[in-house]
Amino acid sequence: MNWVASIPGYARFVRGEALSVRESEYVEVMRGLGTEQTWITFGTVLPNILSPLVIYASYSMSLAVLSTAALSFLSLGPQPPMPEWSAMLVQSRTFLCIAYWVVAAPRFAIFFSILGLNHLGNGIRDVLDPQGLPMSALLGVRDFTTEFVTGTGVKRPVDWISFSLEAGEVMGLVGESGSGKTVTALSLLRLIARPGRIANGEIRFKGQNLLELSERETVALRGNQISMIFQQPRACLNPVLTIGAQMAELFQWHKGAGRRDALRKSVALLARVGIPALDRKTAAYPLELSGGQAQRVMISMALALNPRLLMADEPTTALDMTIQSQILSLLGELFWETGISIILVTHDLGVVAEMVDRVAVMYLGRIVELADTETLAGPTVDTSDIDDVHFLESIEQIEVLSDPLRYRMTLLMETQATCADLARQLGLSRAGALAFEAP
Repeated sequence: MNWVASIPGYARFVRGEALSVRESEYVEVMRGLGTEQTWITFGTVLPNILSPLVIYASYSMSLAVLSTAALSFLSLGPQPPMPEWSAMLVQSRTFLCIAYWVVAAPRFAIFFSILGLNHLGNGIRDVLDPQGLPMSALLGVRDFTTEFVTGTGVKRPVDWISFSLEAGEVMGLVGESGSGKTVTALSLLRLIARPGRIANGEIRFKGQNLLELSERETVALRGNQISMIFQQPRACLNPVLTIGAQMAELFQWHKGAGRRDALRKSVALLARVGIPALDRKTAAYPLELSGGQAQRVMISMALALNPRLLMADEPTTALDMTIQSQILSLLGELFWETGISIILVTHDLGVVAEMVDRVAVMYLGRIVELADTETLAGPTVDTSDIDDVHFLESIEQIEVLSDPLRYRMTLLMETQATCADLARQLGLSRAGALAFEAP
């Protein structure tokens, strides 16, 4: 009947917690909306006092085990032949010199019982009160450097950067053109081809260093856990395959789905991103799509396998203002539906103000400012101590533009490289990736 004696303590504790919750603002809001008192009591107040009540209960049970053990040790508890851990501990002292391990059993039983009760209470508390769970760092980048070996020396478009991304967070990566934003995103997926290489640092995703993974493990990670929306959606879609075939290949390659099942899932994805005339669009080729539709297809492909992290590289480039607004609204809706973490690469501060929680500002390959969106408009950062070494050399760009043939070949190579990066990022077969490579 010991539990009867503990009822007043529990009643006093529950009453105090209920009075505290009753004065909360969200309870006042429910009253203002005309919610019934019964629903407020059992639907709002009770769920909010359950987690502290569980902790109090686990503490009380642990205290009861210790109290019983102490009384039994003083021969004031249950008497033999009734089994009790502390009584066993007292009796085993007689055999301490010849069988010391006998003493260990009741000691460990008491210790692990109290430890288990406390851990059980904390676990139930975390389930009942998700707000008590701390946000864990989904992605951590430290001292990260990407360099390219060129005829004029080593260039570092990404130079010793560090940042972290929490689960369920949207972070903006902003900076002028050529500041290293896209190279950073590609480096996180290990899509930097020669003569580029990752020279230093670590990329920790869910606690695992991605730079230590094999090529096979990295391919399995792309699309499944980390995905990317590339610039220029038209250039990223294979012009000789239909939209449905390209989307179905994701499920066939990664999930082993049959062709019919893969096409069905592709139609569902297109519906999710708001593309009308689904059957006709899955049979359409990329050249038949508008810019906004092509971008929606790219978003659906990036989210097809439910990744934990999405990197969007200029998702509104070359789109008019109306389509830009629609694409940003779509990304926002998908973020709230899936809880995915997003790194948004852009140079548009209007997009940053609308979507992101934190902003990393890049300049000449370095992160010169890292702040939340509200304080971004604070004092500017002095960049005079940064060496004026840039990956995109102005003279080389002028030489390319002055030669029309060389200029066209440069554009063609960039388009093919973008398509090849997309194929590798989605983890397609080598034959699928080679289809994008330059002849």
